[in-house]
This record gives sequence, structure tokens and C-alpha cells, in this order.
Amino acid sequence: MKPIEKEEAIRLVKKTPIVYRYLPEQLQRDREVAIAFIKSNAGYISAYFAALLEAKQRDAEEGSYTASSLIRANHADLFLNGIISDLPEVLNTFTGDAEVLSLLGSTGMSAPITFTDRNYHEKVLSKAIGKGHALVDPLFAYWYARLPRDKKTDEHIRVKYELTVDDPIFLVAAFKCLEVIDAGAGDPDAAHMALLMKCNAFRAEAAHGEEEDAAIGYNPFFFDHQKQAARLFKTFSVQKQNELAGGYYFLASLMKPTDLDPALAQIIAKECPLARRLLPGEYTLRYDLHRDPAHRDCTKCAKCFIRHMLLF
Repeated sequence: MKPIEKEEAIRLVKKTPIVYRYLPEQLQRDREVAIAFIKSNAGYISAYFAALLEAKQRDAEEGSYTASSLIRANHADLFLNGIISDLPEVLNTFTGDAEVLSLLGSTGMSAPITFTDRNYHEKVLSKAIGKGHALVDPLFAYWYARLPRDKKTDEHIRVKYELTVDDPIFLVAAFKCLEVIDAGAGDPDAAHMALLMKCNAFRAEAAHGEEEDAAIGYNPFFFDHQKQAARLFKTFSVQKQNELAGGYYFLASLMKPTDLDPALAQIIAKECPLARRLLPGEYTLRYDLHRDPAHRDCTKCAKCFIRHMLLF
């Protein structure tokens, strides 16, 4: 049987990206073939995530539950023609290529990326992560594992970002990620949001393992480390901070009082039972805010429900 040529492989994966899985390994490792696959497969990934989001929104409105298996069955064509999950591990061979990394990180296909001391290239990653914000997850995982044995970097980050010796490793890892993100070019907002989301979820994820930082729920990062959370949040422009706080009222508590839009503060004061905890003192007096024992852990609306906070 005649071996498949590179040009034919590119043509096939552009038409039907699942073909990439069955190509000879040397073709899967070819840069042009890999880029053609990623770009072609991105449409299938986004279509599936859009279907998941639509089902989630519908369930929230109707009080129903749609199993992911049903969503997969209703979109079987995506799985027949694209690779939605179990992405080829061979993609991890491109950790030294900024363009490929940024494509993987911007298309929901960063799952195969695992950084090690041998394949971690910080300058390359800094260049890629501004366009590929999903790379924050493997970046965080790498530094969380490395810092306990890299005392030099641990000390450097603690000094640079004024962390104390009592601050846990996961916070040091978060600020190391911030350093990597900020060393790159372009607009880092998406990567900063991904980092905040990772910190928010990390404590809950750790609760399922045996991590020292284990804690139940999503609250601990924002409550237990509010000072550090605020410093991460303030990497955004004031306009972006107000925009995000308008979507998730709790984030208003991380802002400087002078940066908070008075119009937004008024909305929070009128709508949120937790307003006294979230707004600067001047608004407590202006709007006669009081603690509401009935809403100590507010579940009134998605904008206050911190436990399910997502920044995307």
C-alpha cells in the first residue's frame, strides 16, 4: 500500500479532522499537518461546547437536567468527523512552538499539553499564552509541582509579589503564572481571567485529592486570600474590573473604592443582600446597608453565587 503523502494528509484533515488520529506518527508530528488539524477541528470543538452551553442555559431556565450523553447523541456527527475528547497526545510534542501552542490554547484543545522540566520553554509560552489563555491550566500545574523543589524561584516570586513565608504554594504558583503572562506581548486579559478562574476552582479541585491546600468549595480563594485575589484582579484595566464586577458582584469587593463605578455600586446596593460586605464603607452609609442574616451565604442570583463563579 502506497504511503500517504503530506499534502494528501493535510487535505484529509482539513476535510475530516478525525483522520489525524489515524495518520502515521511522523505525519502527526509534522507541523503543517498538526496546524491544519487544529484549525479544522476547532469548529467541531466550538460546536460541541456551544451545545453544552445551550443545554446548561435551558436547564437553568426550565429547572431540568440534560445528560451529557444525550447531548453527545444529538451531535453524533461532531464525534464522527472531529476529535472532541481524548485529543492525540502527540500534540504535546509542540511545546516549543509558540504558534501551535497558542492555537491549542485558544481552541479548547490544550488538554494534551503537559509541561515538564525538559519541554518547558518559558519565553515560548509567554509569547503564546496571550493568545491561548487555556494554557494557564497546564502552566499552573507545572509550577505547582515544581516550586517545592525550586526554592530559588519560590523565593523570587515571594519577594517580587510581597508574599509571606506562610502563603501556600498554590498562591506562589498563581503569581508565577502572572509573571509568565505579563512577560508576553498582546492583550493578557483572557489569560488573567483564566488564572483567576483557576485559583477560584483550585481549592475545590484539591479537596478531591490529598493536597495540603485542600478545602471544600470555591469560596476559600476569594475569602481566605482576598488581598492576593485583589492584586490579581487589579491586573485588569479599571473598565474591565467594573465590567466583570457587573457580572459577578462579589468582585466589587476586590476593587479600589475610587475605581468602582458609582452607578454599579448603586445597583449592587439595591439588588444584593450581601451589598454591605461587598461595597466600600461610604456606600454603607449612603444606602443605609445592613447585614442580612438570612442571606449569609447568598444564593439569590447567579451574580452573587460565589460557589459557582466562572469568569468566562
